[in-house]
Formats: sequence, structure tokens, C-alpha cells
Amino acid sequence: DKIINDVDETVALHKALGTTNIGVGGCSARTYDEIMAFIEKFNAAAAEYAKHGFKLTYHNHAFEFVEFVPGTSRMSYMYENFDKKNISFVLDTCWVAKAGGDVREWLEKLAGRIDILHLKDLKVVYKNENGWDTDHRYCEIGTGNLCWQGILDTAAAIGVKNYVVEQD
Repeated sequence: DKIINDVDETVALHKALGTTNIGVGGCSARTYDEIMAFIEKFNAAAAEYAKHGFKLTYHNHAFEFVEFVPGTSRMSYMYENFDKKNISFVLDTCWVAKAGGDVREWLEKLAGRIDILHLKDLKVVYKNENGWDTDHRYCEIGTGNLCWQGILDTAAAIGVKNYVVEQD
């Protein structure tokens, strides 16, 4: 709410931090009308921040990829409707994979729109001794199920500017 409603204070804070990216990590929209209202507000805020030399960014988690309106997801709506000039994505490799998405495919879709790539790995593990139930767990980069060479090659090819290793 502060990012959307208090541009002056948010700009002052980010100037003090020495960054030109202002990030949001999540959207609680549960309906089509709510996601479109969020996108409209985020686009309007992004235009205001651009006047001050800042860019809004959106950091994904797994839930944005879940179908919530028949045939599409929050991430698809944001991809299609965010202001391409003033809003970028902080794509998180782990969350894309956990949601069942293809990290390289999303990198390619968001080419030119990723200022920061969060590098985080995960692996499939058994939840019980019978080995029937599986879950995903965070792990050190390179010890999980993500294809790092392909991800890094694709990220470099599409012009990712910054890489952040995130170790949970």
C-alpha cells in the first residue's frame, strides 16, 4: 500500500538506499476484477515512479502460476498487462520450478523485462519412509533439480542485469 499510495516517501527511502528499483513481492488478488485492479494501480504507480527515475519490480512466488481464472494465472495477467517500460520482474527460479513452470521458458517470455534474477534451487524429496509422498525442499544451488547451465545461458542471452543467489 505504501508503494502505491506514498510515492514521495518511497522515493526518499530508495534514494537513501541507493537503488532505482522498487519491489513488490506478491499480489493477493483472488478474482479477475482484483488482479486487473492491482495491475491498473501498479501501472499508474509505475508511471509516477518513472518521473523520478525509478522502476517498479514484481517478485514472483509459486502461487502466481496457479490457475485462478479458468485458463490463466496471475502471472499470465501480469506478464500481459504490466507496463513493459516501467515495470520489470524479479524472476525467482525456485518458485517458477515449484509451480511446475519452465524457468527457461519464462526467462524467454520476459526477455528485456528482468532486471534481477533470483537464483534458488530446490529438489524433490520423500516426505515419508515409504517413499510414496514427495515434496520440494530448498537446497544449495547445484544440488537440486534445476538445470543451472541452461538457466544461466538463457539469462545471459536475454540480458538479465543482476543475479542474486538466494539461499533459504
